[in-house]
Amino acid sequence: MQSWIASIELNATVATVRLELHNWSGHRFTDLFTLLITEGEWIIVSKVFHLHP
Repeated sequence: MQSWIASIELNATVATVRLELHNWSGHRFTDLFTLLITEGEWIIVSKVFHLHP
């Protein structure tokens, strides 16, 4: 499996991260995460994904 962070967008206390995963159980995914910093720690507040054909 290959995976890498394709992009990170940061705006004060909010960030979005795009993760690419190739050959995860034979599939290719793009995951999109929204993160929020609270009390000095980044937490994931949402995740969506796309399964490529």
